[in-house]
Amino acid sequence: MRYQTKESELIIVRPNFEIKVKFNLTNYHSIFNRSHDLIIYQLIMSKFRYINRIFRIIYLNKKYGFLFMAQSFLILFFLLKSLEDSQNDSERFLKKKNFLQNRIYPKQCYWFREQKVSSDFNVSELIRTLPFDSGSVVSKAYSSSEWTSDKKLNVIIVPHSHNDPGWLMTFEQYFYNLTNSILDTVVNSLSEKSTRRFIWAEISYLSLWWSRASEEMRSKMKRLIVDTKQLEIVTDPSIRPNYGWSIDPFGYSPTMAYLLKQMGFDSMLLQRVHYHLKKYLAENQRFEFLWKQSWSSVKDKDTSILCHVMPYGHYDVPSTCGPDSYVCCQFDFMRIPRGIRCPGSQPRLVTKSNIKHQAELLLDQYRKKSQLYGNKDNHNVVFVPLGDDFTYSKLIHAQVQFENYEKIIEYINSKEEFKAYIRFGTLREYFEALMKNNKKFNVNMPSFKGDFFTYADSSNNYWSGYFTSRPFYKRLDRLVGFYLRSAEILFSLNNLIGDTKQSKINFLFKKLIVARQNLAIFQHHDGITGTSKTYVVQDYANKHYIFKSIGYTSLPGSWLIKQINKVFTINFQYLKTTSLKYNKKLYHKKDKMKSEI
Repeated sequence: MRYQTKESELIIVRPNFEIKVKFNLTNYHSIFNRSHDLIIYQLIMSKFRYINRIFRIIYLNKKYGFLFMAQSFLILFFLLKSLEDSQNDSERFLKKKNFLQNRIYPKQCYWFREQKVSSDFNVSELIRTLPFDSGSVVSKAYSSSEWTSDKKLNVIIVPHSHNDPGWLMTFEQYFYNLTNSILDTVVNSLSEKSTRRFIWAEISYLSLWWSRASEEMRSKMKRLIVDTKQLEIVTDPSIRPNYGWSIDPFGYSPTMAYLLKQMGFDSMLLQRVHYHLKKYLAENQRFEFLWKQSWSSVKDKDTSILCHVMPYGHYDVPSTCGPDSYVCCQFDFMRIPRGIRCPGSQPRLVTKSNIKHQAELLLDQYRKKSQLYGNKDNHNVVFVPLGDDFTYSKLIHAQVQFENYEKIIEYINSKEEFKAYIRFGTLREYFEALMKNNKKFNVNMPSFKGDFFTYADSSNNYWSGYFTSRPFYKRLDRLVGFYLRSAEILFSLNNLIGDTKQSKINFLFKKLIVARQNLAIFQHHDGITGTSKTYVVQDYANKHYIFKSIGYTSLPGSWLIKQINKVFTINFQYLKTTSLKYNKKLYHKKDKMKSEI
């Protein structure tokens, strides 16, 4: 939320939502000139003690969205009316230019004392300058002299398959109809040639596949991941180093970037960013930047993470090889056995008679795409995804795709006049090449602050309805999370101070794992958002109920709590004594912090 002031009105602004409260605020302009909820809260509390409890209720219930906005509107109405009636008293607040910074905040929040890190561009400031006209990212002209024999264009093609854990079909339907065979195809195709690469992101599917796979297939996959490194599991915190892969969520929060950084991730890739922000990033060659936290201070440990933003509208082949989707579609060779047509010219198998034309056509797209990330002086690496939703489901699909690209890659790499080197790679290999390039040419990455909400993929097509759609299931998600967390706490307490048979502990632990997995799957960007088909959303909800087949319909957490209460024997007197000792230490620390302030 941010506050804007004019002479006669206070405007409370949220994405796609605006309330104007009209009052004579001429004398209060300098009070309401900071974009932070706490300013209103602290100012009113310092003047009107009697509404302390009301404000606490409102500000602790922000999660209720529009209900919070309505409550804020009513409270601000009466408070501003009171302020208008006591202008003489309020003038006392305006005498000191830095009242809010020097009197209120330093006593209560270290955050306002610290000097914040700077950034090259901030989305909250940038958004005010963009015209928001129609159109998409345009291609930039290039000169073939930009590349030399010593400095070739380095193109890394990254095959992938985006597998939603539920969308048009349920999680299980997708797995048994498509994903299971996709993983089989990937393992078998990569095993044929050591130069082939593939990345995989959906751990939920991978876990299910692994539990059903034969020892031979497990051994092959393990070799591809560990030994040859042809298969890369992205967005897996157990692997170091690792890189974030987020191509389909509908907007991005800086909190996600912060959490990935804290988990040891080095870089991340994004796709769904507002189309006009992409136009700005393209014009200024800023599709790669360091994403910083707005609250970070110069004293804090560096929380920034390197980000790569895909420049075009989607992550399929027509939208990723370059700016001309009609041309790129011709190089989606999987469409041939799948029987899927392109809007223009159709894909053709690469032969000796057409390979020169095909190579020049594809390389032209790669060169145009490279201009969006930098010029010949500082950037020489191009990232090209090769995949789409649930692709590579059959071995013939993978063979056609890999074999035709291998012919083009071999042809271009063998011709010195092209001044390009193309290969299959993984996300890790791309970011390593980028880092090497930046170090070689002493490139200073631009920095960025802010978030990528609300997402829009074209003019007036804002993806904001999912914040409030299917509210029952959103509430169910929070309720299940509460019960599950409570069950986990009780389970942990038993392990620390309880006296329960190991067999019962193992039984309940397995149930905890299932409950965790079912809740985690619902966090998918087509699950909690409500953007799946109705029966798929209902299937997500049914997973939150266990033993339904035998007539027991209870939330997993609540059932687990009951079972834990039955089988766990906890010395609560010991627990109470320990808790009291801990609380005394905690209060002692708080008193010490207060005295320091």
